[in-house]
Amino acid sequence: MKTLGWIVGALAAGAFVGCGGLGVGGHAIYRIATSEEVLGKDCGQPDDGNSTTLKSGGTFILTLPASDAETPLLDTGNEVIPGKETDDGYTFDGESVQRQDLGPVDATLVLTEHVTVKMSFDGSTVSGTETRATTTKCEGTCTGFDDTSCTSTNDFVGIELEDAVIVEN
Repeated sequence: MKTLGWIVGALAAGAFVGCGGLGVGGHAIYRIATSEEVLGKDCGQPDDGNSTTLKSGGTFILTLPASDAETPLLDTGNEVIPGKETDDGYTFDGESVQRQDLGPVDATLVLTEHVTVKMSFDGSTVSGTETRATTTKCEGTCTGFDDTSCTSTNDFVGIELEDAVIVEN
């Protein structure tokens, strides 16, 4: 009887993941297509007239670790971003701050990148937007240095891969 209970529990957990929700210790794998990056006006890039209808492919892995059931994690293949559940899916927010001492002058270069990914679900399909805001500032004696910022966005759509297996390289 214990075996039957485990099988029913596993099937129920699998159905819950397919609806965009995760059980503690669970994961869902999504194959996504990402649109061309759109740079904000703050990036200072002129419109060069280039465009494409081609999309980039990728894989997102959404996990809800047993060690911290309140914080879902999104593995984008480049980084793992902590998040929270919302009414229609998840929002993931992460920030990286890199500081570099500029040597003999009393100055430090500070590069900050803030990443937000919003995901919503409709059955086994997923859609959302990734936003990256990058700023570069100089602290201290920074003669001739102007602070910069750039915000970019990408939209994505995808599907859940129900029988996918994760293989490490």
